[in-house]
Amino acid sequence: MTAALIFLEVVLLLLTKNEFRPVSFLAMIFVSLAGGTLFTLLSSITKSEKLNGWIAFILLEITTFIFMVGYFVQDVYQNYVNIATMVGGAGGIVTEFGETIVNIITHDYLKILLFEAPAIIFIFLGLIFKVLKFRRKPGKAYGFLILFLVIFEVVGIGLSVATKNRRDKLTAEYDFNTVVRCFNYQSALKLDLFYLIFHNPQGCVFVPEDEAVRVPSKYGYNEMDIDFDALIESEKDPEVVRMHEYVRSLAPSPKNEYTGLFKGKNLIFITVESMSEEMITEDTLPTLYRMMKNGIVFEDYYQPYWNGSTSTGEFANVLGIIPTKAMHSYKETIGKNLYFTIGNELIREGYFSRAYHNGTVEYYERNIVHPNFGYETFIADGNGMEEGLSGNWPISDLEMMEYALPQLSITNRSACIS
Repeated sequence: MTAALIFLEVVLLLLTKNEFRPVSFLAMIFVSLAGGTLFTLLSSITKSEKLNGWIAFILLEITTFIFMVGYFVQDVYQNYVNIATMVGGAGGIVTEFGETIVNIITHDYLKILLFEAPAIIFIFLGLIFKVLKFRRKPGKAYGFLILFLVIFEVVGIGLSVATKNRRDKLTAEYDFNTVVRCFNYQSALKLDLFYLIFHNPQGCVFVPEDEAVRVPSKYGYNEMDIDFDALIESEKDPEVVRMHEYVRSLAPSPKNEYTGLFKGKNLIFITVESMSEEMITEDTLPTLYRMMKNGIVFEDYYQPYWNGSTSTGEFANVLGIIPTKAMHSYKETIGKNLYFTIGNELIREGYFSRAYHNGTVEYYERNIVHPNFGYETFIADGNGMEEGLSGNWPISDLEMMEYALPQLSITNRSACIS
């Protein structure tokens, strides 16, 4: 089983053309030895050699499937996705990208066979010709196997955290995609599962400012009358207390000559995935080009790196915070009080707000998330948008805009359109 794990890691490394790192490769060998030892333990727990063989085969197939899903998702999105994203987005991916999945199966069957090679060999050597044995071990053997498992895992972890830079990638700077590329897939899965259960203690640290200094402003400040002392006194969650203490320590940002400039105007908020300045030219995108040259452009904009880009980009734009759990962050907003979103803010100012998306209405549970984001109506493929879509793939953003923009005239209230 150790050989199968090493094989799957090497296949993933070669197919994705990840950079070869000798220390990481050596760490992967020890992590695979630990995984193989665990497989041996689990496939020798019953008195039936036949049943143990089937347990080993099922474990191998599950592992192979996880590696295959990891590869093909990366191949489509150029990103490895973590456990929460795999599980949480599985249904939506099947319905939204069913055609892509069929295309992968029919055109990449050789890669599927390559991943399945250890399982195919296992069928012949373990289940048919009985070359591989799965007898129950003597009592002392299990103690030695557990000892070896711990030793292999500790050595693998030790090699992974050999330098501070490498340690940071696994702790304070943790990102699933980065861990896979810099270390190995098995370590990324185990670490992600650990953080999913116990959370990353170094992932988010709130450090109150010692002395907040207000920047002088003749326009006033962006601040609210919030009794943080009372909130801290009544809060039992220590992490929320630290958040209150941090926010209380901050100086409010100053208003400026632009504050309130567009009050009462319509707002069209467009989230464009993977947008690049190089795409905006006078010939290709003349309206955006004019806005970029003559409008207000935030040149100091900083884009942090995180997993995903579709729902996470929308999450960051609407909420103004970093999605620390990739796509799963999007769904965690369900049932939360999102008082400060753009949609909710403008509704309180008398606007009507509406959100459009040309994907299916239930994908990423947008039909639940978007109303909470502050949109009175969410329209997508399945509850109205299909009237303006041709049904071709890839889905046309132009068709979505041609369907959505005329609806700005349905009300005499100022509009917030996303």
